Amino acid sequence: MATPAPPSIATPRRWWWLGALALVAVVLVVAWPHRGKRSTPRSATAPSAAKPLLRPKISWGPDGWKVGARRSLGPIAVTPLAPGLVRVTGTVIDRATRKPVPDVEVVFADGDSEASTAADVAGRYSIDLRAGSYRPFVRGDGVITVAPDSRERLPARPRADQVAATRLQLASAIDLRASTTGVDLEVDRAGKVHGRVTDSAGQPIAGAVVRAFAADGDVAARPVLGTDVAETDAAGEFDLEVMTGVYRLDAFHDRYGGVSAVAMTSVRPGETAEAEIVMMAGCVIRGRVVRADGGPVGDGALERGSSDEDIHASYFPDGEFADDGSFVWSTTEAMTLYLRAWPWKSAPSPARRFECKDGARYDDVVFTVPSREPDLTGRVVTADGRPVPFAFVDIGGRSDGTMNQQERADADGNWAVYALPSGDYQVSATADGVGAVTVATKVPARGVELRMSGTGALTGAVAGLADGSFRLIAYACRMGDGEFVAVDFRRVVTVSGGRYRLDGVPACDALNFRVIHGASDVAMDATVPAGGTVEQDIDFPDEAPVVVRGLVRDGQGQPAAGVTVTAMSGGTDEPASTTTGADGRFVIEGRAGAVVAAAGPNGYASYLLPDHGPSTVDIELSLEDLGDVPIDD
Repeated sequence: MATPAPPSIATPRRWWWLGALALVAVVLVVAWPHRGKRSTPRSATAPSAAKPLLRPKISWGPDGWKVGARRSLGPIAVTPLAPGLVRVTGTVIDRATRKPVPDVEVVFADGDSEASTAADVAGRYSIDLRAGSYRPFVRGDGVITVAPDSRERLPARPRADQVAATRLQLASAIDLRASTTGVDLEVDRAGKVHGRVTDSAGQPIAGAVVRAFAADGDVAARPVLGTDVAETDAAGEFDLEVMTGVYRLDAFHDRYGGVSAVAMTSVRPGETAEAEIVMMAGCVIRGRVVRADGGPVGDGALERGSSDEDIHASYFPDGEFADDGSFVWSTTEAMTLYLRAWPWKSAPSPARRFECKDGARYDDVVFTVPSREPDLTGRVVTADGRPVPFAFVDIGGRSDGTMNQQERADADGNWAVYALPSGDYQVSATADGVGAVTVATKVPARGVELRMSGTGALTGAVAGLADGSFRLIAYACRMGDGEFVAVDFRRVVTVSGGRYRLDGVPACDALNFRVIHGASDVAMDATVPAGGTVEQDIDFPDEAPVVVRGLVRDGQGQPAAGVTVTAMSGGTDEPASTTTGADGRFVIEGRAGAVVAAAGPNGYASYLLPDHGPSTVDIELSLEDLGDVPIDD
């Protein structure tokens, strides 16, 4: 019989992230309330966008210059600001090149409606909105708004209703209470993937859902517009749009177990990559989840385990079921498999055994969820005692024989945990705008209150950015000597006169966050008092280009000709590159904070440009023989 796992072993539902939190490596959690929901068109009662002034678009063609479609020369506000509205202005900027991006649509969405306007030929925009909280993003040809992915509470295959569905939870929010300037929006260059999904006989598969998973350094970045998910047409073809990089493509279909081989593709800016995906029959299990009393079950996790003999055997989430209890689970592996269902705010169902092999099919499988009393109950409230609806609650075992779980509160902030072994636990919760909390308790227990910490403010000077904006993403919060709580707090922060202020920041004794501007992504931490303000200065490298004039010498001190010199600035697709002349000299353009490196057959040398300094720098590099020193790939 399997024994209960110790706290360090991730068990039911519930395998997830506590170990990662201990290393402060957790990234971005708390699912957005409108997860998977499409951003609806702006309603008739939504605020109107500022109207751009239009001019004819003039372009060069085979027959010379010709007048085409009318072109926006800028969203120029020509009327006074209407009562009850605030005016927002800024510039759309290419994150890699720092150049303005013209003729794109700027969208401000609040989760129920969206308002939009057009950027002019200088990338500038202006829009009038009602005061409130918005998540801005950009639509445009060849560029894309991306953001770090949010934590996936339950691993799930993509669904057809997620195809090109706006994921507002990824975009950083901005609270607009007054007219605001300098709300600059960064975009990345994008490319497309056109592909085809077939079976092993080469026949097209219609209705397959395809997703691109980033396989390089931007593994967490996903398009806010949801264009990394697509559905195949009758010919089995699909189209995706993603930021440039290397991607793994996966396909999902209710009649197939999965892909027969990993499909990889490289996406370059403005280009269309071609891809072929082959699916195999595999093992498919479909059915529904019901309650013992016949009542509705709601959604939850499908969990995969190694045994059905012990409710605390090693199970982990490996799928989900829908609000109506229906599910499809599939694999291409041949194995003996145990599955069970675990709805939110319920006990798990008994497990069932399946023998999976290629071509195996299990239809009309029913998991019945038993009725039983919870082992731990409580309520999530704000710092002033108001209920926090639908907050996620994380439960971590702290003594032998305990386990880790996660739960979700109801509309009144009430939560309950089932099938939880007795012992010592740490219970935590977080929600946007109200802070975080962690509480020690013993199980069984009733009425455990999780009172949020509240919020505070960050303010300070910003070096390297006099006016404009940056993104701040907080991902972990610790109160006292307790555990770090994973948070997901994303904001657009405006800078004016080299200073910023951000309210509504989770109150923490130690808040871990990142500040992102262009190629700069700086990790920081701060103590944020509830209701108070903490001074936190930020240092970004200067944006202006730096001309580097230099001389490269070999190991004997002589000028080295024909040596490759690169200026590697984070965020650019390709480093700037040149070659030394016969006199060993070179001129190259880089950016503040870039690494200028010289590499040749006689050795290697590098120089780090300062974050703040003159626009022209003179350096001398002496090549050093690396010998047998190993170099990491």
